[in-house]
Amino acid sequence: MIDTATLFHPHQIVGDPSPGQETAVDPFPANYRINNYDAPNIRGHYMGGGKKFNLHDPGTGFNAYGDSGYFKYFSASLPRLLHGSNGRLIKSQAELDEALDLLRQKAAELGAPQFCDTHFTRVDLVWQFQVDVDAFIRAHRACRHARIKSDPVRYETRSLAFPGSEVRISFYDKLREQCGRDGNILRVEIQLRGRRLMQELGNGERVETLDFDVCYQAYRRIMLGFQPPALPRVSRIVELLALGEREGWTAGGSSPVEIYAASMSPGGVRRLRKEMASIRPSVHQIDWAELLPADGPPPPVELFPEQTSAS
Repeated sequence: MIDTATLFHPHQIVGDPSPGQETAVDPFPANYRINNYDAPNIRGHYMGGGKKFNLHDPGTGFNAYGDSGYFKYFSASLPRLLHGSNGRLIKSQAELDEALDLLRQKAAELGAPQFCDTHFTRVDLVWQFQVDVDAFIRAHRACRHARIKSDPVRYETRSLAFPGSEVRISFYDKLREQCGRDGNILRVEIQLRGRRLMQELGNGERVETLDFDVCYQAYRRIMLGFQPPALPRVSRIVELLALGEREGWTAGGSSPVEIYAASMSPGGVRRLRKEMASIRPSVHQIDWAELLPADGPPPPVELFPEQTSAS
C-alpha cells in the first residue's frame, strides 16, 4: 500500500568531530555513496557550517539527507527494504510496521536519534492491478481528476501522470518499467506531500504514524475522483466499421464503410451492412469503486524477480 516514504527525524552524525577540527574517523558504513553539495568529498571531514549532503545505499535504495552535522530526512521504498523489490507490495499493517522498523534501523546506522517530533513529509500510496494496461491508459488519457487542475502528461503509450503541486498520480506498465517489455500489471501510484499529505493521512495534522487502513481509504478516495469513459471493444474489421459508422468518422468525405467496400460487389456490400446492423456495441468500462472495495484492498498483484528475468 505504501512505496516511498520520507521521514523527518534528526540524527546527529556519530563520530563527527567538534567545530574547528579538520578530520575525524570516517563515520559512514562503506556501502554508502556520498553526494556533497558543497565539496567534492566529505568522508572524514567535519560537516558543519551548513554544508548539505546526502548518502545513498545502492543495495537498498535508502537515502539520508542532512546538513550541519545532522541527518534530518530519511527516505526509502518500503517494499524494497522489506522484500528486496518494489514490484512487491506492502500488504498489511504488520508488513508496514516491519518496513518502518527497517527504515529506522538504517537511520540509526548513521547517527544518534534526537528527541524531537518526527513526521512524514512524503508518502507514496500504491497498488497494482492485473488488467489490460493499454486500455486503462487510453481510458484515462482524456480523463480529469476533480482535485488536479493540470492536464495529464503522457510519457509513452503505457505511461501517464497527473501532476499537481502536492499530489501526483501515475499510471504505468510495471513490467515495462522493470524489464522493458509489455505486461499486464498496471501500477497506480499516488504521491502525497505538504498539506495534501496531512489532509489525507493526518486529519489536517502532521503525519507521525502510518496506518494501513487509513492509507488504503485515502488511496480509494482519491482514485474515485476519476470517472473514465467507456472504451469500445473491437476485435474484427466489421466491428471497427460499425463503430466508425455510429461515430460519423470520415476521410476525404467518405465513411470507413464506403472506403472499405469500394471494390466489393453489391451483394458483398449488402452482406457487410447486414452484419454491421446486427452488431451490438461492446465496451470496456472501468469502475474504481468496484476495483477498490470499500472494506479493504483487492487481492495483491505482485511482480516477482523471476517474472522480470523471464524472456
